Amino acid sequence: MPVRCIPELPGVAFQCGSLVVPEQRDPKGNPVGGRTITLPFVILTATSAPRQPDPIVYLTDSPGITAFAGLLRVAQYMGEGSDRDVVVLEQRGAGYSNPSLTCPPPPDGDSVFATIQRCRDSLTASGADLGAYTVTASAADYAALMAGLGVPRFNVYAKGFGVRVAAALLGDHPASIRASVWDSPSPPNGRRWRSLNALARLIAQCRADPECGRGYPDLTGQFSSVVERLTRGPVEVGGRRVTADAFLAMVEGGLADQAKLAGIPAGLDAAFRGDWVTAGRRLQRGADIPEGVELARLAGPTEVGALQCSDQPIATEEGPADIWPGPVVQLIEARARLEVRRCALWRVPGQVRQSNPTTAGAPPILVTIGENDPDRGPAGSAPVPRNAILVTVPATAHGAFDQQCPRDLTRSFFAAPDAGLDLACVRRMLPIRFEVTAQKKGAP
Repeated sequence: MPVRCIPELPGVAFQCGSLVVPEQRDPKGNPVGGRTITLPFVILTATSAPRQPDPIVYLTDSPGITAFAGLLRVAQYMGEGSDRDVVVLEQRGAGYSNPSLTCPPPPDGDSVFATIQRCRDSLTASGADLGAYTVTASAADYAALMAGLGVPRFNVYAKGFGVRVAAALLGDHPASIRASVWDSPSPPNGRRWRSLNALARLIAQCRADPECGRGYPDLTGQFSSVVERLTRGPVEVGGRRVTADAFLAMVEGGLADQAKLAGIPAGLDAAFRGDWVTAGRRLQRGADIPEGVELARLAGPTEVGALQCSDQPIATEEGPADIWPGPVVQLIEARARLEVRRCALWRVPGQVRQSNPTTAGAPPILVTIGENDPDRGPAGSAPVPRNAILVTVPATAHGAFDQQCPRDLTRSFFAAPDAGLDLACVRRMLPIRFEVTAQKKGAP
Protein backbone atom coordinates (compact mmCIF):
# COMPACT_ATOMS: atom_id res chain seq x y z
CA MET A 1 0.00 0.00 0.00
CA PRO A 2 1.28 3.55 -0.67
CA VAL A 3 2.74 5.31 2.37
CA ARG A 4 4.49 8.57 3.19
CA CYS A 5 8.02 8.39 1.87
CA ILE A 6 10.68 8.50 4.58
CA PRO A 7 13.85 9.43 2.68
CA GLU A 8 14.32 12.42 0.41
CA LEU A 9 16.31 11.63 -2.73
CA PRO A 10 16.55 14.69 -5.01
CA GLY A 11 17.02 13.96 -8.69
CA VAL A 12 15.79 10.36 -8.52
CA ALA A 13 12.22 9.18 -9.11
CA PHE A 14 10.98 6.76 -6.47
CA GLN A 15 7.83 5.45 -4.84
CA CYS A 16 7.14 4.11 -1.39
CA GLY A 17 4.96 1.45 0.15
CA SER A 18 4.69 -0.89 3.11
CA LEU A 19 4.61 -4.65 3.55
CA VAL A 20 2.94 -6.55 6.40
CA VAL A 21 4.63 -9.84 7.29
CA PRO A 22 4.10 -12.36 10.09
CA GLU A 23 6.58 -12.09 12.95
CA GLN A 24 6.87 -15.88 13.04
CA ARG A 25 6.73 -18.42 10.21
CA ASP A 26 6.88 -22.21 10.33
CA PRO A 27 9.54 -24.09 8.30
CA LYS A 28 7.21 -24.04 5.27
CA GLY A 29 6.80 -20.27 5.46
CA ASN A 30 3.28 -20.25 6.87
CA PRO A 31 2.38 -17.63 9.52
CA VAL A 32 2.53 -18.72 13.14
CA GLY A 33 0.64 -16.71 15.76
CA GLY A 34 -1.08 -13.41 15.19
CA ARG A 35 1.74 -10.86 15.54
CA THR A 36 2.73 -8.99 12.40
CA ILE A 37 5.48 -6.56 11.41
CA THR A 38 4.98 -3.61 9.06
CA LEU A 39 8.02 -2.87 6.91
CA PRO A 40 8.24 0.22 4.68
CA PHE A 41 9.96 -0.06 1.32
CA VAL A 42 11.24 2.23 -1.42
CA ILE A 43 11.46 1.53 -5.16
CA LEU A 44 13.91 3.74 -7.07
CA THR A 45 12.83 3.93 -10.70
CA ALA A 46 15.18 2.95 -13.52
CA THR A 47 16.95 5.90 -15.10
CA SER A 48 17.99 4.32 -18.42
CA ALA A 49 15.90 2.91 -21.24
CA PRO A 50 14.77 0.34 -22.02
CA ARG A 51 13.71 -0.53 -18.46
CA GLN A 52 14.38 -4.18 -17.66
CA PRO A 53 11.74 -6.34 -15.93
CA ASP A 54 14.07 -7.79 -13.26
CA PRO A 55 14.80 -5.18 -10.57
CA ILE A 56 17.73 -5.12 -8.15
CA VAL A 57 16.98 -5.91 -4.52
CA TYR A 58 19.27 -3.94 -2.17
CA LEU A 59 20.21 -5.68 1.10
CA THR A 60 21.48 -3.43 3.86
CA ASP A 61 24.88 -3.60 5.52
CA SER A 62 24.38 -3.73 9.28
CA PRO A 63 21.91 -5.48 11.57
CA GLY A 64 19.80 -3.06 13.55
CA ILE A 65 20.43 -0.04 11.29
CA THR A 66 17.73 1.23 8.97
CA ALA A 67 18.07 0.02 5.38
CA PHE A 68 17.39 3.58 4.23
CA ALA A 69 20.73 4.83 5.60
CA GLY A 70 22.51 3.63 2.45
CA LEU A 71 20.18 5.21 -0.08
CA LEU A 72 22.41 8.12 -1.02
CA ARG A 73 24.92 5.75 -2.62
CA VAL A 74 22.09 3.86 -4.32
CA ALA A 75 20.71 7.15 -5.63
CA GLN A 76 24.18 8.00 -6.95
CA TYR A 77 24.26 4.64 -8.76
CA MET A 78 20.84 5.36 -10.28
CA GLY A 79 21.95 8.84 -11.34
CA GLU A 80 24.89 7.33 -13.21
CA GLY A 81 22.45 5.19 -15.19
CA SER A 82 20.49 2.03 -14.33
CA ASP A 83 18.06 0.21 -16.57
CA ARG A 84 16.63 -1.61 -13.55
CA ASP A 85 14.55 -0.43 -10.62
CA VAL A 86 16.15 -0.83 -7.18
CA VAL A 87 13.99 -2.12 -4.33
CA VAL A 88 14.92 -1.36 -0.70
CA LEU A 89 12.96 -2.96 2.15
CA GLU A 90 13.41 -2.06 5.82
CA GLN A 91 14.98 -4.80 7.93
CA ARG A 92 12.60 -6.40 10.42
CA GLY A 93 13.18 -5.09 13.92
CA ALA A 94 15.34 -2.18 12.75
CA GLY A 95 14.89 1.49 11.93
CA TYR A 96 11.35 2.13 10.69
CA SER A 97 10.12 -1.43 11.25
CA ASN A 98 6.89 -1.47 13.27
CA PRO A 99 7.37 -2.86 15.83
CA SER A 100 11.11 -2.27 16.12
CA LEU A 101 13.51 -3.67 18.68
CA THR A 102 14.10 -0.35 20.40
CA CYS A 103 14.17 0.43 24.09
CA PRO A 104 13.98 3.59 26.20
CA PRO A 105 17.29 5.23 27.14
CA PRO A 106 18.95 3.59 30.16
CA PRO A 107 19.23 5.42 33.48
CA ASP A 108 22.48 7.27 34.14
CA GLY A 109 25.14 4.97 35.53
CA ASP A 110 23.47 1.82 34.22
CA SER A 111 25.96 -0.89 33.23
CA VAL A 112 25.83 -2.32 29.71
CA PHE A 113 24.64 -5.63 31.13
CA ALA A 114 21.86 -4.03 33.18
CA THR A 115 20.83 -2.06 30.08
CA ILE A 116 20.63 -5.22 27.96
CA GLN A 117 18.66 -7.09 30.61
CA ARG A 118 16.21 -4.22 31.02
CA CYS A 119 15.82 -3.89 27.23
CA ARG A 120 15.30 -7.60 26.74
CA ASP A 121 12.71 -7.76 29.50
CA SER A 122 10.87 -4.78 27.98
CA LEU A 123 10.80 -6.32 24.50
CA THR A 124 9.66 -9.76 25.63
CA ALA A 125 6.98 -8.17 27.85
CA SER A 126 5.65 -6.42 24.73
CA GLY A 127 5.17 -9.84 23.14
CA ALA A 128 8.14 -9.75 20.75
CA ASP A 129 9.69 -13.10 19.85
CA LEU A 130 13.39 -12.19 19.73
CA GLY A 131 14.16 -15.47 18.00
CA ALA A 132 12.12 -14.37 14.96
CA TYR A 133 14.57 -11.65 13.87
CA THR A 134 17.05 -13.69 11.84
CA VAL A 135 18.58 -13.66 8.36
CA THR A 136 16.22 -16.47 7.34
CA ALA A 137 13.22 -14.40 8.38
CA SER A 138 14.59 -11.30 6.59
CA ALA A 139 15.14 -13.34 3.41
CA ALA A 140 11.54 -14.53 3.59
CA ASP A 141 10.38 -10.91 3.95
CA TYR A 142 12.14 -9.98 0.70
CA ALA A 143 10.69 -13.00 -1.08
CA ALA A 144 7.23 -11.96 0.11
CA LEU A 145 7.74 -8.40 -1.12
CA MET A 146 8.84 -9.47 -4.59
CA ALA A 147 5.93 -11.91 -4.84
CA GLY A 148 3.56 -9.14 -3.77
CA LEU A 149 5.00 -6.85 -6.44
CA GLY A 150 4.45 -9.55 -9.04
CA VAL A 151 8.18 -9.94 -9.77
CA PRO A 152 9.06 -13.62 -10.39
CA ARG A 153 12.78 -13.05 -11.00
CA PHE A 154 15.14 -10.39 -9.68
CA ASN A 155 18.76 -9.48 -8.99
CA VAL A 156 20.40 -8.96 -5.59
CA TYR A 157 22.98 -6.44 -4.42
CA ALA A 158 24.10 -7.07 -0.84
CA LYS A 159 26.70 -5.40 1.34
CA GLY A 160 28.36 -6.61 4.54
CA PHE A 161 25.79 -8.23 6.81
CA GLY A 162 23.33 -8.15 3.92
CA VAL A 163 25.38 -10.86 2.20
CA ARG A 164 24.13 -13.30 4.84
CA VAL A 165 20.56 -12.42 3.93
CA ALA A 166 21.46 -12.76 0.24
CA ALA A 167 22.88 -16.24 0.86
CA ALA A 168 19.71 -17.26 2.71
CA LEU A 169 17.57 -15.83 -0.08
CA LEU A 170 19.62 -17.74 -2.65
CA GLY A 171 19.39 -20.95 -0.64
CA ASP A 172 15.62 -20.72 -0.13
CA HIS A 173 14.59 -19.18 -3.48
CA PRO A 174 17.31 -20.07 -6.03
CA ALA A 175 14.99 -19.98 -9.05
CA SER A 176 13.96 -16.39 -8.29
CA ILE A 177 17.45 -14.88 -8.47
CA ARG A 178 18.97 -13.93 -11.82
CA ALA A 179 22.34 -12.61 -10.54
CA SER A 180 23.90 -11.39 -7.28
CA VAL A 181 26.60 -8.92 -6.28
CA TRP A 182 28.08 -9.53 -2.82
CA ASP A 183 29.98 -6.46 -1.68
CA SER A 184 32.33 -6.71 1.32
CA PRO A 185 30.89 -9.90 2.85
CA SER A 186 30.98 -9.91 6.64
CA PRO A 187 32.32 -13.19 8.04
CA PRO A 188 29.86 -15.11 10.23
CA ASN A 189 32.28 -14.96 13.16
CA GLY A 190 32.54 -11.17 13.41
CA ARG A 191 35.69 -9.05 13.19
CA ARG A 192 37.59 -9.73 16.41
CA TRP A 193 41.19 -9.77 15.10
CA ARG A 194 40.30 -8.65 11.58
CA SER A 195 40.22 -4.94 12.38
CA LEU A 196 43.69 -5.04 13.94
CA ASN A 197 45.02 -7.01 11.01
CA ALA A 198 43.43 -4.49 8.62
CA LEU A 199 45.21 -1.75 10.57
CA ALA A 200 48.47 -3.67 10.22
CA ARG A 201 47.94 -3.76 6.42
CA LEU A 202 47.28 -0.01 6.34
CA ILE A 203 50.39 0.70 8.42
CA ALA A 204 52.45 -1.39 5.98
CA GLN A 205 50.99 0.61 3.09
CA CYS A 206 51.92 3.85 4.85
CA ARG A 207 55.44 2.56 5.45
CA ALA A 208 55.77 1.73 1.74
CA ASP A 209 54.73 5.27 0.80
CA PRO A 210 57.84 7.51 1.03
CA GLU A 211 56.10 10.59 2.40
CA CYS A 212 53.77 8.73 4.79
CA GLY A 213 56.51 6.40 5.98
CA ARG A 214 58.85 9.33 6.65
CA GLY A 215 56.17 11.34 8.45
CA TYR A 216 54.76 8.49 10.54
CA PRO A 217 57.55 5.93 11.00
CA ASP A 218 56.20 4.22 14.14
CA LEU A 219 52.41 3.96 13.85
CA THR A 220 52.39 0.50 15.43
CA GLY A 221 54.17 1.84 18.50
CA GLN A 222 51.96 4.92 18.68
CA PHE A 223 48.73 2.92 18.45
CA SER A 224 49.95 0.44 21.05
CA SER A 225 51.07 3.23 23.37
CA VAL A 226 47.64 4.90 23.22
CA VAL A 227 45.92 1.58 24.00
CA GLU A 228 48.25 1.02 26.98
CA ARG A 229 47.64 4.52 28.34
CA LEU A 230 43.87 4.24 28.00
CA THR A 231 43.90 0.79 29.58
CA ARG A 232 45.41 2.39 32.68
CA GLY A 233 42.68 5.04 32.66
CA PRO A 234 40.36 6.84 30.19
CA VAL A 235 40.69 10.47 29.15
CA GLU A 236 37.97 13.10 29.20
CA VAL A 237 37.31 14.71 25.82
CA GLY A 238 34.52 17.25 25.47
CA GLY A 239 32.66 15.78 28.44
CA ARG A 240 33.01 12.21 27.20
CA ARG A 241 35.25 9.44 28.44
CA VAL A 242 37.53 7.85 25.84
CA THR A 243 38.43 4.32 26.91
CA ALA A 244 40.76 1.88 25.18
CA ASP A 245 37.73 0.11 23.71
CA ALA A 246 36.25 3.41 22.49
CA PHE A 247 39.57 4.28 20.82
CA LEU A 248 39.64 0.89 19.09
CA ALA A 249 36.04 1.41 17.93
CA MET A 250 37.06 4.82 16.57
CA VAL A 251 39.90 3.25 14.56
CA GLU A 252 37.60 0.48 13.32
CA GLY A 253 35.15 3.09 12.11
CA GLY A 254 37.90 4.87 10.19
CA LEU A 255 39.02 1.61 8.59
CA ALA A 256 35.46 0.95 7.41
CA ASP A 257 34.98 4.45 5.93
CA GLN A 258 36.45 5.14 2.49
CA ALA A 259 36.58 8.87 3.25
CA LYS A 260 38.74 8.27 6.34
CA LEU A 261 41.36 5.77 5.09
CA ALA A 262 43.88 8.36 3.93
CA GLY A 263 43.78 10.24 7.24
CA ILE A 264 44.20 7.30 9.63
CA PRO A 265 48.00 7.66 10.05
CA ALA A 266 47.59 11.34 10.95
CA GLY A 267 44.73 10.42 13.27
CA LEU A 268 46.81 7.83 15.12
CA ASP A 269 49.64 10.33 15.45
CA ALA A 270 47.22 12.94 16.84
CA ALA A 271 45.85 10.48 19.41
CA PHE A 272 49.40 9.63 20.47
CA ARG A 273 50.08 13.35 21.02
CA GLY A 274 46.83 13.74 22.99
CA ASP A 275 45.15 15.88 20.32
CA TRP A 276 41.78 14.12 20.51
CA VAL A 277 39.91 16.76 18.53
CA THR A 278 42.09 16.08 15.48
CA ALA A 279 42.09 12.34 16.16
CA GLY A 280 38.30 12.25 16.22
CA ARG A 281 38.05 14.27 13.03
CA ARG A 282 40.51 11.96 11.26
CA LEU A 283 39.23 8.65 12.56
CA GLN A 284 35.55 8.73 13.42
CA ARG A 285 33.26 7.29 10.79
CA GLY A 286 30.80 9.70 9.22
CA ALA A 287 27.04 9.26 8.90
CA ASP A 288 26.20 10.00 5.26
CA ILE A 289 22.43 9.47 5.27
CA PRO A 290 19.59 10.93 3.19
CA GLU A 291 17.46 13.85 4.33
CA GLY A 292 14.37 12.63 6.13
CA VAL A 293 16.09 9.63 7.74
CA GLU A 294 16.38 10.24 11.46
CA LEU A 295 19.73 9.72 13.15
CA ALA A 296 17.85 7.96 15.94
CA ARG A 297 17.05 5.17 13.47
CA LEU A 298 20.75 4.35 13.34
CA ALA A 299 20.19 2.03 16.26
CA GLY A 300 22.52 1.85 19.23
CA PRO A 301 24.37 -1.26 20.42
CA THR A 302 21.50 -2.37 22.66
CA GLU A 303 18.96 -2.72 19.87
CA VAL A 304 21.51 -4.16 17.46
CA GLY A 305 22.39 -6.89 19.94
CA ALA A 306 19.23 -8.97 19.58
CA LEU A 307 19.73 -9.05 15.81
CA GLN A 308 23.47 -9.71 15.86
CA CYS A 309 23.41 -12.41 18.52
CA SER A 310 20.77 -14.47 16.73
CA ASP A 311 22.93 -14.84 13.63
CA GLN A 312 26.59 -15.02 14.54
CA PRO A 313 28.63 -16.88 17.13
CA ILE A 314 31.49 -14.98 18.70
CA ALA A 315 34.50 -16.97 17.52
CA THR A 316 37.39 -16.65 15.11
CA GLU A 317 39.71 -18.80 13.06
CA GLU A 318 42.16 -15.94 12.60
CA GLY A 319 44.91 -14.89 15.01
CA PRO A 320 46.35 -11.41 15.49
CA ALA A 321 49.19 -10.04 13.41
CA ASP A 322 52.42 -10.58 15.33
CA ILE A 323 53.24 -6.85 15.47
CA TRP A 324 50.89 -6.17 18.39
CA PRO A 325 52.12 -6.15 22.01
CA GLY A 326 50.35 -7.80 24.94
CA PRO A 327 48.03 -4.95 26.02
CA VAL A 328 46.52 -4.71 22.52
CA VAL A 329 45.96 -8.46 22.32
CA GLN A 330 44.46 -8.44 25.81
CA LEU A 331 42.02 -5.67 24.82
CA ILE A 332 40.69 -7.74 21.93
CA GLU A 333 40.41 -10.86 24.06
CA ALA A 334 38.52 -8.91 26.73
CA ARG A 335 36.19 -7.52 24.09
CA ALA A 336 35.47 -11.02 22.78
CA ARG A 337 34.60 -12.22 26.29
CA LEU A 338 32.31 -9.22 26.68
CA GLU A 339 30.51 -10.10 23.44
CA VAL A 340 29.95 -13.68 24.61
CA ARG A 341 28.47 -12.39 27.87
CA ARG A 342 26.37 -9.81 26.07
CA CYS A 343 24.86 -12.38 23.72
CA ALA A 344 24.21 -14.73 26.64
CA LEU A 345 22.07 -11.99 28.21
CA TRP A 346 19.96 -11.62 25.05
CA ARG A 347 19.18 -15.37 25.18
CA VAL A 348 18.20 -15.58 21.52
CA PRO A 349 18.62 -18.88 19.67
CA GLY A 350 21.81 -18.84 17.62
CA GLN A 351 21.49 -19.52 13.92
CA VAL A 352 24.29 -19.53 11.36
CA ARG A 353 23.26 -19.97 7.74
CA GLN A 354 25.64 -21.48 5.20
CA SER A 355 26.88 -18.48 3.21
CA ASN A 356 28.81 -20.46 0.62
CA PRO A 357 26.16 -21.96 -1.67
CA THR A 358 27.65 -24.35 -4.21
CA THR A 359 24.46 -25.82 -5.64
CA ALA A 360 24.78 -26.77 -9.29
CA GLY A 361 23.05 -24.21 -11.45
CA ALA A 362 23.35 -21.40 -8.89
CA PRO A 363 23.01 -17.96 -10.51
CA PRO A 364 26.13 -15.92 -11.31
CA ILE A 365 27.67 -14.09 -8.34
CA LEU A 366 30.17 -11.23 -8.31
CA VAL A 367 32.03 -10.70 -5.01
CA THR A 368 33.86 -7.40 -4.46
CA ILE A 369 36.14 -7.02 -1.43
CA GLY A 370 38.07 -3.89 -0.51
CA GLU A 371 41.78 -4.40 0.01
CA ASN A 372 41.55 -2.43 3.27
CA ASP A 373 38.18 -3.74 4.43
CA PRO A 374 38.37 -4.62 8.15
CA ASP A 375 35.99 -7.51 7.41
CA ARG A 376 38.50 -8.98 4.97
CA GLY A 377 40.14 -12.02 6.49
CA PRO A 378 43.15 -14.07 5.40
CA ALA A 379 43.23 -15.57 1.92
CA GLY A 380 40.49 -18.13 1.45
CA SER A 381 38.51 -17.20 4.57
CA ALA A 382 35.90 -14.94 2.97
CA PRO A 383 32.46 -16.50 2.45
CA VAL A 384 32.82 -16.70 -1.34
CA PRO A 385 30.88 -19.28 -3.38
CA ARG A 386 32.91 -21.48 -5.68
CA ASN A 387 31.12 -20.24 -8.78
CA ALA A 388 31.68 -16.56 -7.95
CA ILE A 389 33.87 -13.99 -9.66
CA LEU A 390 36.07 -12.52 -6.90
CA VAL A 391 37.48 -9.01 -7.34
CA THR A 392 39.75 -7.46 -4.70
CA VAL A 393 39.51 -3.68 -5.05
CA PRO A 394 42.73 -1.76 -4.26
CA ALA A 395 42.84 1.05 -1.69
CA THR A 396 39.24 0.43 -0.67
CA ALA A 397 37.55 0.20 2.73
CA HIS A 398 34.35 -1.62 3.69
CA GLY A 399 31.93 -1.15 0.83
CA ALA A 400 33.59 -1.32 -2.57
CA PHE A 401 30.39 0.20 -4.00
CA ASP A 402 31.58 3.54 -2.61
CA GLN A 403 34.15 3.63 -5.42
CA GLN A 404 33.33 4.43 -9.05
CA CYS A 405 35.05 1.38 -10.54
CA PRO A 406 33.11 -1.23 -8.50
CA ARG A 407 29.85 0.57 -9.25
CA ASP A 408 30.66 0.34 -12.97
CA LEU A 409 31.51 -3.37 -12.55
CA THR A 410 28.19 -3.90 -10.76
CA ARG A 411 26.32 -2.23 -13.60
CA SER A 412 28.14 -4.29 -16.25
CA PHE A 413 27.63 -7.51 -14.33
CA PHE A 414 23.88 -7.02 -13.97
CA ALA A 415 23.67 -6.18 -17.69
CA ALA A 416 25.35 -9.45 -18.72
CA PRO A 417 26.13 -11.72 -15.74
CA ASP A 418 27.30 -14.61 -17.90
CA ALA A 419 29.77 -12.52 -19.90
CA GLY A 420 33.33 -11.88 -18.82
CA LEU A 421 34.05 -8.75 -16.80
CA ASP A 422 36.49 -6.11 -18.04
CA LEU A 423 38.66 -5.38 -14.99
CA ALA A 424 40.70 -2.60 -16.60
CA CYS A 425 39.33 -0.01 -14.17
CA VAL A 426 40.54 -2.11 -11.22
CA ARG A 427 44.04 -2.23 -12.65
CA ARG A 428 44.01 1.56 -13.04
CA MET A 429 43.12 2.24 -9.41
CA LEU A 430 45.84 4.06 -7.47
CA PRO A 431 47.21 3.35 -3.98
CA ILE A 432 45.90 5.34 -1.02
CA ARG A 433 47.16 8.91 -1.14
CA PHE A 434 47.82 9.38 2.55
CA GLU A 435 47.20 12.74 4.19
CA VAL A 436 50.47 13.89 5.74
CA THR A 437 50.39 17.11 7.77
CA ALA A 438 52.72 19.97 6.84
CA GLN A 439 54.77 19.46 10.01
CA LYS A 440 55.31 15.79 9.20
CA LYS A 441 56.24 16.32 5.56
CA GLY A 442 59.58 17.68 6.63
CA ALA A 443 60.22 14.92 9.16
CA PRO A 444 63.67 13.31 8.94
